[in-house]
Amino acid sequence: MINAKKEVMKAYKKGYAIGSFNVCNLETFQAVVNASNETKQPVFLSTSNASIKYMNFDNIIRLGENLKKLKVFLHLDHGSYENAKKCINSGAYKSVMFDGSSLPLGQNIKKTKEIAKLAHRKGLIAEGEVGILDNKSLTNINDASEFAKKTNIDLMAVSIGNMHGFYKYMPVLDLERLSKINESIKTPLVLHGASGLDENTIQIAVKSGICKINIDTELRWIYTEEVNNYMKTRVISRLDKNSFDIRSYSSIAREAFKNEIIKKIKLFRP
Repeated sequence: MINAKKEVMKAYKKGYAIGSFNVCNLETFQAVVNASNETKQPVFLSTSNASIKYMNFDNIIRLGENLKKLKVFLHLDHGSYENAKKCINSGAYKSVMFDGSSLPLGQNIKKTKEIAKLAHRKGLIAEGEVGILDNKSLTNINDASEFAKKTNIDLMAVSIGNMHGFYKYMPVLDLERLSKINESIKTPLVLHGASGLDENTIQIAVKSGICKINIDTELRWIYTEEVNNYMKTRVISRLDKNSFDIRSYSSIAREAFKNEIIKKIKLFRP
């Protein structure tokens, strides 16, 4: 069985990042696994509260059972307190993120510490977050230091001008703040909201302590765009079952999703 914590620490020490890619159906799940297998590189296969609800928790666990011998780590992304505990006890998840960033720092520390303790008992990675991804509430360096020390987390997500979703205007990340956080806590850092960021910014962030990078929006766009392009070139007829074969456009979208992940995996290893 591949040890997720060892892979994270290897990335942290050698100066590269592991990609964390969100899934929401079987095809996207397969795409992440296939990308990891083809590149022979570790990845986090991320499920959000919404994707757990959509895919059904038990279905995800059954799929996750097949990942144990692979470099694919089933991960809870921005999880609620309840879902974090549920995933820890599932036997399939290798990593959980409890997102208490909207709480006052003291409450965030308290709840994250509880989740980290439960996760570590089961040999799982625990991720927490300080600062809100709204391009305004940037991570305070002193708060980050206190949070890391008191929670004993393995990964810490930071807010340095990054946000979820596509950017209307390309942000200027506070890379100086990132470097100072990295110097002060010595805990592997996580960059959420990386969809659409330019390659140079990502690679500088990696050199400044980021060792896990989350991608969701960009992949969903690529998947949907492939389905949309397929439909534009087809005439659907009830008399031709091949014209509405779900597998045809789903497999094309899955391949595009996988290929983009492979690009990201290579980018994250400058």
